[in-house]
Amino acid sequence: MEVQILSRKLIAPSSPTPPHLQNLKVSCFDQLAPSIYLPCIFYYPADGENNEKRSKEMEKSLAETLSLFYPLGGRYIKDEFSVECNDMGAEFLEAKVGGFLSQLLEREERESEMASHLVAPLFQAENSPLVIVQFNMFACGGLAIGISIAHRIADAFTIGTFINAWATACRIGSEKVHCRPSFQLGSLFPPKEMPSSSATAPGTDIKIIRRRFVFDGHTLSKLKAIARGGDSEQLVKHHPSRVEVVTALIWMALS
Repeated sequence: MEVQILSRKLIAPSSPTPPHLQNLKVSCFDQLAPSIYLPCIFYYPADGENNEKRSKEMEKSLAETLSLFYPLGGRYIKDEFSVECNDMGAEFLEAKVGGFLSQLLEREERESEMASHLVAPLFQAENSPLVIVQFNMFACGGLAIGISIAHRIADAFTIGTFINAWATACRIGSEKVHCRPSFQLGSLFPPKEMPSSSATAPGTDIKIIRRRFVFDGHTLSKLKAIARGGDSEQLVKHHPSRVEVVTALIWMALS
């Protein structure tokens, strides 16, 4: 499948960052983080909605979310161990994918091969945006949204919180986002002078092992029924989503 980049733009925070927050020192823990980007890909089947309209909605809600997560709209200054919160923005790409989403998901080896084309590269220049979004539109109307965030400024929890806040803003409005993140870890654990190390990034010959778990519609329905406790005892007070029941199952298996 061919991936063609249609447009590329910067999405700035909807509200400017106050002057007293425009320079953020990273913590000594983030100082040691490798200069890589952590990628996520979210797949959505076609449902008849206009993807161009969705892209505009995502751009608008991304700008609003970046106002809350203001460091993600800045640039990392390597020599100063800090983020310049200058509102230069996140990068937003629109791409056209030749083929159907189902063709990609039905074959694991094809998905593994295509994954690197649906998100930004693992390594970026030091002055690159800290968040890069690629909005991939398939011929069938399906979507694959690739999100890459610099590990220097965000760990897995931060990324999850940011994506959840962005999804809420896009779905029901930014006023419904109750998350008010704090970025004061650098003041509690400031960066330190350390000998430079060349081993900040893994070599290109390192093999990455992936595991793929597929849950079809029938299986998801059974998991939801179990979570709801069937027709008698109700184990949860709300109807869990597909993501919630799968996450709960994996968490239970790992516990």
